[in-house]
Amino acid sequence: MTASAANFGFGRTVPQVLGITGGFWVLVMAVELGLAGLVHAEPRIQTVLRYAGGLGALAAYTTVGGDVLWETLVIAAGSFA
Repeated sequence: MTASAANFGFGRTVPQVLGITGGFWVLVMAVELGLAGLVHAEPRIQTVLRYAGGLGALAAYTTVGGDVLWETLVIAAGSFA
């Protein structure tokens, strides 16, 4: 968290920390409520969860750190030219 706050600022790090904490809580609750049994009974749920997770990761990338990462890649590519 300290490195993220140093790189992106405290304000942009707070959603990341809340997302990590909330995501962990959701995983624990899913295990407690027996999501594994439901996925075994209906395998299409796993596909839905996979795509939803991918879209969530893409949304987080574009809103939190995508622009900073892109700028870093452009600067790095320019330094090799």
